[in-house]
Amino acid sequence: MRIDLAHYRGRTCYEPWVQAAERLVREEGVFEGVGDLRLLDASADAVRFRAWDGSEYAASVKQVEGPAVPASCGAEPEPQGAFVARLL
Repeated sequence: MRIDLAHYRGRTCYEPWVQAAERLVREEGVFEGVGDLRLLDASADAVRFRAWDGSEYAASVKQVEGPAVPASCGAEPEPQGAFVARLL
């Protein structure tokens, strides 16, 4: 099974900040297969993955203020949190 990376947010079984790291690693390595990456470790310092070929990748993630949008129907727009990942 292939993942459409253009519309992929990350596995929902992961915390949102881990999803950001996974998406970045998948995009950088063009890992489109569901089983192409396995989470090794997720800490405050780095999120580490192992690819199907044994290579390992690490990313750091920080939370930033995202755009102001309503949190629910009828709510006033307010800044939402977003995550930015970078490869290590």
